[in-house]
Amino acid sequence: MKRTVFAVLLAYCLLLCGCNNFLDGSYASLTPHAAQQVQTNQGMVTVSSAQECIAFLTDMTENSEEYAIFALDSANAVDILEEMDTSITYVAKSTPIAAFTVEKISYEVGNTAGVQAVAITVSYNANQLMMKTIRSAEDSEAAVSLIEEALSQCKDRIVIQLKEYSYIDFEKRIREFISQRPDAVMETPQVTIRFYPESGDVRVMDVRFSYQNQLDSLRAMKNYVQPVFSAAELNVRGEDVESTKFSMLFAFLMERNEYRLGVSNTPAYSLLRHGVGDSMAFARVYAAMCHRAELECYVVSGTRDGESWTWNIIRDGDRYYHVDLLRAHQQGGFDRWTDGEMDGYIWDYSSYPACEDT
Repeated sequence: MKRTVFAVLLAYCLLLCGCNNFLDGSYASLTPHAAQQVQTNQGMVTVSSAQECIAFLTDMTENSEEYAIFALDSANAVDILEEMDTSITYVAKSTPIAAFTVEKISYEVGNTAGVQAVAITVSYNANQLMMKTIRSAEDSEAAVSLIEEALSQCKDRIVIQLKEYSYIDFEKRIREFISQRPDAVMETPQVTIRFYPESGDVRVMDVRFSYQNQLDSLRAMKNYVQPVFSAAELNVRGEDVESTKFSMLFAFLMERNEYRLGVSNTPAYSLLRHGVGDSMAFARVYAAMCHRAELECYVVSGTRDGESWTWNIIRDGDRYYHVDLLRAHQQGGFDRWTDGEMDGYIWDYSSYPACEDT
C-alpha cells in the first residue's frame, strides 16, 4: 500500500477547522494533513463519517497518491457508502489541489480479514507535473506580483496557490504592467487564466502566456534592451533640473537611430535595435526611461488627426505638459504643449492630468 498511514483523530480535527460541513462549498486549507498513526488491527485507517472520508480523499490528492485503502467503521458504514459519490464529487470539484490535478477518483468496496474496507484509486492529469513548481500567494495582490515576475522572466506559465482570493481584474493589471515595463516584457502575449475551483476563498490559479516568438528569442531581446535602458538612466544621473532630464532622455532616444514608422509585436526591441516603431512604441519606451530616472510620465492613448495615436504627459515641477516625441522630432527638437496647444488631438481628459495653459 503506497499510502502513508495518517491519523483519524487529527484528520477529524482538521475537518472541524476547515471542512466541518462538506456540502457548503467551503474549503479552508491547502496544507497537507499531518500524520499520526492510529490504526486498525489490519494497519488501515478507520473512517467513521463522510467528513472523515473527505479528509482521507483530500489528503490523498494533496500528496499525489494514486492508491489507498481505509476501513469502514461498522456502525456508520451504510451512511458513509451512501455519501461516497457525493464525497468524491466534492473533493474532485471543490478542493483546490484536486480540482487542478485530479482526472478521476474511483473506489471499490470489499472485506479484509472480516473488516469492510474501501479501496480508492486516483488518476491525475498533466497538471500533476506542475505541483512542485506551484508558487504560494497570500492574496490576490501577491498573486499579481508573482504574475509580473513570471512575465519579466519570459515564462509561458505560472501556477499559484492563492490562499485568500479577492476579485482583481488580472488581465487589466497584466496589460498595465506590459505597458509600463517595455524594458522587461518584450512581447504582449495572449493570456489565459483559470481558477480551480472557480469559486471560494482558496484556489489554484493557472496563468498561461502564449507568445509568437520563442522564449529564448524573447530573453535574448531583453538582454539587448536592458543595457540601453540602463544607459539612458545613467545619462541623466547627476542632473537636478527635471526639464533638462526630460530633454536629455528625448535626445538619447531620438538620436539612436534613423527611425521609420512600423508596427512590431516586440516594440521595444524593434525600436531600439532596428529603429522601427509606431507612436505607441516611442511613448512606452520614453515613459519607461523617465520612470527609471524617477520622472513622472504617463502614456496617453487617443487620436491625432483622426488616426490612433499615443504620446506622453510629463510633470515638470508643478505643471503637466504633453510630449509627442514624433511631432517634436519632426519639428527639430524637444518641445512640450498644453491642452490648448494640442490641435487635432483627442483623448479622455478625465483619465490624465490637465495640462493647463499659463
